[in-house]
Amino acid sequence: MIPKENLAGILYGLAKNSIVITDSNQTKFGYKITLFTSIRGNKELVNAIQRTLLQFDIESKVFMKESKSRPKPLLKISRLENLRNLCDFMMESSLHEDIMADWYSFSNAIRLMELGKHYTTKGFDEMLRIKGIMI
Repeated sequence: MIPKENLAGILYGLAKNSIVITDSNQTKFGYKITLFTSIRGNKELVNAIQRTLLQFDIESKVFMKESKSRPKPLLKISRLENLRNLCDFMMESSLHEDIMADWYSFSNAIRLMELGKHYTTKGFDEMLRIKGIMI
């Protein structure tokens, strides 16, 4: 198991929080918003992170090959409940607030989705603003 503070540092350094907005004919709103966090690394590292995250009730999936063009292992966290737990874990860490700006922004995006506000014009605009800040 990776110690809690070490895990927070690893996540800060390696985790990439993503907001993906795509056109979708399957929804009545015409778009789909997907949030996820991905971590790339060697097989041992992503497996160790996955086992440690489980102890904090954060489920994730490990893909041994991200794609044909990128054959490295990838750990992906995608369900809102797990993303909320991950953000809460990071907020409780002793990392300085200044370096946590992206995590605060990502937490706000999760909150919008949890409340269903991403389906409103104002909520969608806020999601676009957050996505722009995180890039």
